[in-house]
Amino acid sequence: MEESSTPRCSERFNAPDADVTISSKDDVLFKVHRKNLEFHSDSFPGSDVPVDNEIVALTETASTLELLFQFMYRQRLPDLSKVGTKELATVAEAAEKYCVYSAMEICKVYMQAAIPKMPLAVMGYAMRHGYKSLCDEAAPYTLSAKAADAWEHLDAGTFANWVSESDQTALIVRADL
Repeated sequence: MEESSTPRCSERFNAPDADVTISSKDDVLFKVHRKNLEFHSDSFPGSDVPVDNEIVALTETASTLELLFQFMYRQRLPDLSKVGTKELATVAEAAEKYCVYSAMEICKVYMQAAIPKMPLAVMGYAMRHGYKSLCDEAAPYTLSAKAADAWEHLDAGTFANWVSESDQTALIVRADL
């Protein structure tokens, strides 16, 4: 028996008077209000989105968009302490990508708290978005990481600096022995 590939609708964001429909990469539809997107974001689909009921496809998953849209409506903000580290990282990236300012700072705070659990991911996030002090805070936690793991999370320039710093620290540790 074949399953239907019909997208399902978000339970939370399924407004009958919505004027924008967003599709997640895992085929969940979010029926939202253009004014909320425009008001709470600098680069989220807004006035440039077609108005003839066309669906705007985004690259984020439904769970990420569900959290992100909560920052764009008048309601209690989501409790990011109950979100796993991988999902936190994706929401933080989406907040930066779409310039959702109400989410950016809170995500940064939670990313900082996640340094011991995922220092390379936090370091990469911090470098991509210009959070130098957060990057500096995460750096010492990455010194014992494998190069392949660092390469996965860091851009080429940051990776080169990381390798250089790791080598210098290893030399200092060996000299202390």
